[in-house]
Order: sequence, then structure tokens, then C-alpha cells
Amino acid sequence: MPHEPHVDWVDSPLETYIVAIFENPLGLRDGIFVARDGQTIVGLTYLTRRPGGDAEVGDTGVLSSHRRRGIGRVLKLMATHYAARQGFRYVYTDNRSDKCRHARDQSRAGIRAR
Repeated sequence: MPHEPHVDWVDSPLETYIVAIFENPLGLRDGIFVARDGQTIVGLTYLTRRPGGDAEVGDTGVLSSHRRRGIGRVLKLMATHYAARQGFRYVYTDNRSDKCRHARDQSRAGIRAR
């Protein structure tokens, strides 16, 4: 979901994510990716099916204490590569407009804008 650049982020209630990830009938249970630091989950992303049969990378988030280490990029790339291995022809993802570095990284990984 797109966000405005340089706007303070307010986390949604946990129930919002439970519904989006675990109760979504289009969700891919094997398409949930987490990053851990020891036993602490520090990052998360997930895949869903789109109605036309394509896949979409859902929100990708990393704890502020662990940002700028490439964790979000790796999570998003893992989800994208997983979707490709599962046979999805197109995988949709987006980034905040102030995250131009992520768009460049996706281009390097063979992910192109459509």
C-alpha cells in the first residue's frame, strides 16, 4: 500500500495484520517471510494472490532499530522469488516514494515496472 513520503507512520492494530495475513482467503500461507535477530522478529513481509491469478507482496516492515541494513530489501526479494518459483507470472509490489533505493535494487534483481 503506498504511503506519502516523510509522513510519520502510525502502526495499524495487530488485528489488521492478522486479517490481512492469516484470514485473507487470497493469502499464501507459505508466502510469509520473517527476519529474526535471535528470537525477536525484526521484519516481515507476505504474499497474497490477486484476483486475476497474479501475486502481490503485501506490506514489508522492519523494526526501526534494524532499518538501513537491507532487511526489508531481502524480505521483499525473497517473497518475489518465491512467487516466481510457484509459477506466478506477475508479482506486484510497491514502495514508498521516498524509497528510491528500493526501486533501484528491484531493477537490479530483474524486477521491472509495469
